[in-house]
Amino acid sequence: STQSTWDARFGETEIVALEDGRRIRRVRYGIHVHALQGGKIGRFSLQVLAVNLSSCFGALALATVLIDLLAENVLPIRDQFSKKKYQRMEIAKNAASLPEQKKEN
Repeated sequence: STQSTWDARFGETEIVALEDGRRIRRVRYGIHVHALQGGKIGRFSLQVLAVNLSSCFGALALATVLIDLLAENVLPIRDQFSKKKYQRMEIAKNAASLPEQKKEN
């Protein structure tokens, strides 16, 4: 639990001595925030770590898919994006026209 209080009448006075013997008195006013936090320290749990990691990776995958969908369908430069993302290949109609691959022994 956290408990915080504030006081708008907070003032702080600081006196700074200069090298030539003079002094500067600074009075600052502002808001003084005092926070008191309590609770207990938890223990490591492998199950909680696994759940958090899989949630993180799932959210990252979802964000990637959504950005790709937006880039391919909504943006004005979607044609340029698709050309950069996907490599266009021609597929041979029959196996005879395919180049022969060298077999290594």
